[in-house]
Amino acid sequence: MALKDKVIGYTDEETQIPPLHPRCRCVIRYREIGDKPASIGNIESRSFTELKDYVGKLDDVTVRKWYVWHDKRIHEQIDSTLSLEQKARRAFELRNQYRTQARELMADQEKRRELDTKHPNKTWEETISDKMSRKNLTRAEAMEDIYQTAIKSNPKVNRKFNLE
Repeated sequence: MALKDKVIGYTDEETQIPPLHPRCRCVIRYREIGDKPASIGNIESRSFTELKDYVGKLDDVTVRKWYVWHDKRIHEQIDSTLSLEQKARRAFELRNQYRTQARELMADQEKRRELDTKHPNKTWEETISDKMSRKNLTRAEAMEDIYQTAIKSNPKVNRKFNLE
């Protein structure tokens, strides 16, 4: 179609809006051009790469929604045929990745530095050791726990932002 991916100003008098043809499913996406990033709607499902213009600019609630959305989908990204250790390691890596990315998106970078200090991402071995000692688990049980809890975000923090 001639309008596909066409960028037009909102004051353009020739602007056509849907419906444009029979069974029209066309959409208009608005974006602001200038210093601030465009509004992109449902931000939770966006990848970190898609949010590069938002680094250091999002409020805490939006960042938490983004983090929880991605956290809940960790298992979907892991090949179920992998060994328990491989699945647990991948879940661990994704969780740390999302945690770090969420912190990068935060507008309040002072709070981010505080989180990095008080709640840093642990290494794989630190996490295994912590699970084994705190929950009295074997190494295999600790790996299983890492895999199973990778999709669980902190309910206390979620309640703080009215997300539960």
